[in-house]
Order: sequence, then structure tokens, then C-alpha cells
Amino acid sequence: MPSIATSLDISVVIPTFNMSAFLLDLWASLHKSGVLDIAREIVVVNDGSTDRTREVLNELAGGPRGEFLRLVHMPKNVGRFRARLEGAKVAQSERILFLDTRLVLPDNFGERLAAVAKAHRSVMGHVDIDITRNVFCLYWDRSHRFIFRRHFQDSRRVLTLTKDNYDLYLKGTGVLLCERELFLKTSAKYGDLFSDDTLLMKDMVATTPIVLCPDVRIQWVPRENARDFIARIWDRGPGFVEYHVLEHRGRFFWIVFAGGLVFVSLVGFSLAVPPVAPLLAGGALVVTAASTALFAKSVREAVRMAPLHVAVVATFGASILRGLAVNAQQQFERRYCSKTGRTNRKQSRRRGYAVEQWVGIQRRSRMSSHIEYPMTGNAIFRRVLSNAFRR
Repeated sequence: MPSIATSLDISVVIPTFNMSAFLLDLWASLHKSGVLDIAREIVVVNDGSTDRTREVLNELAGGPRGEFLRLVHMPKNVGRFRARLEGAKVAQSERILFLDTRLVLPDNFGERLAAVAKAHRSVMGHVDIDITRNVFCLYWDRSHRFIFRRHFQDSRRVLTLTKDNYDLYLKGTGVLLCERELFLKTSAKYGDLFSDDTLLMKDMVATTPIVLCPDVRIQWVPRENARDFIARIWDRGPGFVEYHVLEHRGRFFWIVFAGGLVFVSLVGFSLAVPPVAPLLAGGALVVTAASTALFAKSVREAVRMAPLHVAVVATFGASILRGLAVNAQQQFERRYCSKTGRTNRKQSRRRGYAVEQWVGIQRRSRMSSHIEYPMTGNAIFRRVLSNAFRR
């Protein structure tokens, strides 16, 4: 093992779900970028994928430098927060580099990360998108540069995220280097999260600031077809509401509030005067499409992105309504369903002990590079559960 890997002591953790088409390119990128020269191991968490993810990962593990791979196969999809957490639990290094599946690392990424990692404990990389690839890449880049103008301006130099400026800038776990124990300790505060990064990272920067370095960059690819792109927008609602509506009263809260008032007003007026409903709907459609001009760089770009923008605005609005409902249900369950009696709370604590005991078994079993998380029928897991409930 190269001495630089030992001195840095970094494990790469990559959660993946139904992204088998990107895995070969990602593995080649890890080779070419020099990441395998600075990392102790590559932990890939297969989050209950139903495509060829398992087969592709097993093929990579049996190929050149496959000894770096440690595979964790989840029996079902548990979401990115839980998948990253499981990867962090089995990682062996002091620090973790979280990476997404749909990215390409530049050739000098490993060298640059090593230089920055020696100076800073926590580092977040910059995400670049090839806008010539397709309309989805173009839309993602243009819209984010408009919404987060300050981020893209200030991040041209080294920028440090703290609890005081955290909400002013973009953040995410797509390329994030952090201390493993801090991540595990912070994650333990939450039973689960709809958002896999925003709320969690805010707690983390209160302990250790995160440095955004312009030298650490990756090429990221958003979903590249309409179905998957819109589905991802739909999925973001609960996480958005969780932080930007319920936790933080920033500009996004007031945008949602104002948007909600407009929506309720339009619906109310349409119900009161039904003949004008088509006219109002058409007007809203035209205004939404025209708003593409706010972030497009040319008329051609605006025309090209307008249909996607209308679909995104409509979907995200609906996903916020869904997010409000889902978060309300979660809050209700936490507040009332957890107060059904001392017995239920005791059983919950015992089940928590059983899970921790199982995780302990897995963490002590460092000899194997493949971990299969069993169903409850597994003999060892049954024994752990049985012991826990007899305590």
C-alpha cells in the first residue's frame, strides 16, 4: 500500500442505486485520477438495486485492483442517508471521502485532494457540469448558477463553511471529505432523514468547518432522461421541506410561502369563477415558461429549456405539497405514536441494541471485503435478536 494512503488514512464511500450503467466509467475514473493511490479502500454500498449493479460490482471486485473494493449489499432500498451511513460504519479509515456514482474525476484529482486533505480535515469539492451534453445538464447548470449566484461567485477562491454562513452556499455529499467519527456521531442524532446532506452537514460544520477548495473539482452528470430527471425532482420535496420549511426560515421558506399564497389564490378564484380557470392556467403556464429567460444565456437556450422548466416547476410544487404531508406524518408519529406506553419504548431500545450488536459483529469482521446484510431469517441475526429481547 502506498505510504501516502497510510498517512492520509481515507476510505472512499460510494452509495449507488440502479446505476449499473455508470459503474464501469466510475471505476476507470478512480484508477485514472489517482484516487486508488491515496485511498485505503473503496466501499461501495449497493442500496437494494434491481438492475445489474450487483453483477457489475462483483466483476470489478474480481478484476484488476479489485482488492481495494469492499462491497455492501443492502437487501432493500433504504435511501441515500442510510446507505452512506452503512458505508461509513464498515469503513476502516479515520476519514471518509463520499462520492456519487454519476461523476467523472479529473486525472489529477487524487493529487489535488491529497494536498488539500493534509491542510484541512473536512473538504467539499466543486461540481462542474458539461452543458453541451444534453438539455438536462444545461438546465441544471443554468438554474443553479442563477439561484446560487453568490455561491458561484465566492467559491472562485477558498471558502470555509461555518455555522454562520452555512445557509448562504450550496452544499452536498456528492464529493465530501470528512472525519468518519464526526459523521457517525452526527448521524446518530437522527433516526432517519429525507435529505441526505443539508441538515446533517449543518450539524457537522458546527464542530468542524468544511473547506470548499476550487482545486478539488469533479464532473457530475444529472439524470439524462425526462422520466428519471422529473422523478428526482419529485423525490426532493420531503427533504426540501424538512430543512428549508421546517428547520430554517431563509429565502426558500419565503419563496414557498409566497408561492403557496399565489397557488391558493388562483385555485380559490378558479373555483369561485369557473369560466376563468382555463385562462388562469394558461397564463400561469406562459409566465412559467417565460421565466426561463431569467437564467438562460440566449433566446435559443430559453426556448430549449422552457418545456423542461415548466415540468420542473409543476413537479417541484407538487413535491413540496407531498413533502409537507410526509413531514407532518413523520412529526405526528414521533410525537404521538412514540407515547403509546413504556413497553413500546423499551422494545424500541432493545431493537436498537440488537441492531448495534449486529453492526458491531460486522465491524469486527474486517477480513471479508463483501458484506451481505441478511434478512431476519439469518441464523446469526435471529440469535442476536433473541439475546436482545431476553435482556
